[in-house]
This record gives sequence, structure tokens and C-alpha cells, in this order.
Amino acid sequence: MAIIQSCSLSEQEALHKLQQMHPSSFDYELNENTKKVESISFNKDTSLKEIPEEILAFEHLKTLEIRRTGITEIPEFISYFKHIQELRFSINPIQQVADIFGQFPELEYLSLSHTKITELPPSIFKCKKLKNLLYINTPINGFDERLYLLKDQLEILFISKCEELPSKISTFKNVSDFGVTLGKSFKYIDDLPKLKMLTLDNSTASRFPKDFKTIKKLRNLSLVNCDQITELPASLGYAEVGEYDFVSFNFNGCKKLRGLPESFKNLKNIRTFYLDSCFNFSYIPLGLRIGSLTAIGANWLKMPKNLLNTPCTSLWIDGHRMGTIRGISGMKGLDFAVIINGNILKVPEELCEMKDLHHINLENNKIKNYPAFWKT
Repeated sequence: MAIIQSCSLSEQEALHKLQQMHPSSFDYELNENTKKVESISFNKDTSLKEIPEEILAFEHLKTLEIRRTGITEIPEFISYFKHIQELRFSINPIQQVADIFGQFPELEYLSLSHTKITELPPSIFKCKKLKNLLYINTPINGFDERLYLLKDQLEILFISKCEELPSKISTFKNVSDFGVTLGKSFKYIDDLPKLKMLTLDNSTASRFPKDFKTIKKLRNLSLVNCDQITELPASLGYAEVGEYDFVSFNFNGCKKLRGLPESFKNLKNIRTFYLDSCFNFSYIPLGLRIGSLTAIGANWLKMPKNLLNTPCTSLWIDGHRMGTIRGISGMKGLDFAVIINGNILKVPEELCEMKDLHHINLENNKIKNYPAFWKT
């Protein structure tokens, strides 16, 4: 496809046309000073099969986002945007990508995640300012050795499936956010020196190495649908976090995970904690502090041990087999609670003692008799 050098439309004409063609999916932002279009996006429009050439009217464009559409190709003509800093093409059926990324001198962010690409164009590895590269959940398998060409500049790296990371992963000394689906082993993850956010969703590896080191700056861990994991390494509980650091753990779909190591009580505060479909989760260390806990479809017969003695401000449990919530007043500071779709038989009177509790929902349980204080 030949490169299109310009567009005959003005910015206002192009905006009007695109808004007419894609009224619900097209959006844009202007630069506050120049009033020129600086960012455009197309979102949730499966009828969009090609990138519209009208966007060439926006010669000052810095961000182009195309998400959840029907496009299958990234065309050569987008190399016209010499000021582009962010290209976000995630969640599209893209199969072909023009090898044009070396023509973006300012490119810092590139996402090709959740697409159908089978290889990365060579020009990506010539982007001297690229800091963020994401291509997770693509057919690309294995660790691309060309990534080492970017090892000193990448800060966010989300790659597709690998059986095991290379032992030299530690050379990516500036990566703080890392994501990968691992098939065989969790080895070498702990060698990333600046790691803060770790995403290992859909990994089929089952055990962390016994000598797994403490990831000192870890603030966010996601193990969604890692359904072979039964336990976590104790070293994760020794991250160096402060009282006001936002710490989040997402274990949704970890069906075999049995609980948390005792070391987790060393963490100052887990702000968000997700346990959807964690059928076997049964233990939380005494003294752990949790801000918000969500467990949907966990099907618990009883609360995990020590949970009711855990300071927690928000609790959401949907889908369970518990017959009682006796002892819930031990959750000092609880102000929001949803415990629905289960077998609870009685509303405990101790709820009267919970002065901070402003909302509680016990819908679709088996409660027949309510205490005098309860207003249905």
C-alpha cells in the first residue's frame, strides 16, 4: 500500500465526517494551547474494518487508540504521524502489521495485546524512545531475543506465552511492570530489579521455586486463572511497602490456592484483594489488614480462617454455601458488606455493635426470621 502524504480535509471537516461515520465509537482530545487534535480513539465498533484515512487530517496527532473493533491490518499510511507517542491497538483481530515503527521518532508506547499477530515487525526494535511494549495474549510464543535490543529503555513489558523466562531477564533493569503467561516455570521473575507490578494471568506453571527471592518493590500481583497454583512463596510477604502504598492482589480463578503465607501479615495494608472462584481458599494470617475483599463464585462453606478477625472496610461475597456469618463484628471498621446468594439462616444481632457499618446486603440467602432491629 502506498504511503498517503496528506489529507485534503481540514481538522474540523475530518472530525465532522468521523463523528457522522462512527458516532458512538469515535472520540478525540484537543491540545489546550494549540487547539489541534492531539488524541483520537475508536472503541467498541466491530463494524470498523479499516483505519479511516480521514485521520490523516490530524498532523499533530500524538495518541492513536483503536480498541475492540474489526480491523485486521495496521496500514502503512499511519507512518505519516511523525509526532506520534502512543499507538494502542489492543483487542482487535489484527493479523498484518506494516513494518513502519522505525519511522516514529517519538514513539514511547506500543500495544498489540489481544491481537492475532504471529510475529513482531523488526522496526519495533529500532524505536529509540520506546518505553512500553505490550503484546500479551497473541499467538507469538517464546521469548523474542530481539527484546534485548530494548533492555535499557523498557519500563513496561507484557509479552505472550513462554514456557520459562530466560536467565538473563535481569538485564531488563528498568522494567517495573511485567506480564507474561508461563507454561512451565516461574523461574527468574524475581530477578527483575525494579519490578512493582507482576501479571502472570493464565499461567499453567504450578510451583514457585523454593529459593524465590523477595520482590522488594512489589505492589500489584495478578495470578488470574492460574488454576494449578496451590501455594504462594513466603518471600512475597516481605515486600518493602509503606503504610500508604497501594497494594493489590488478584487471585481470581486460582481454584487450588489454599491460602496466604504467614509472611503476608508483614505487608502494611492490602488495599484490594480478589478471590473469585477460589474454591479451596481457606486461610488468611491473623493480623493481616485488607481494605476491600471480593469473592464471587467462591462457593465457600465457611469463611476462610481469620478473615472475620481481619480489619476490612469493604466485603463482597456473591455465591457461597455459608449458613452463618456469626463473628462478623470482629471485622472492625467494616462499613460496606454484600454477602448474597448463599445459605445464611439468621441475621446475627452483633450487627448492632458495628457502628461503622453503613450498608449490608444479605439478599438471596435462606433467612426466615429477622431480629427486631432489622428493617427489610
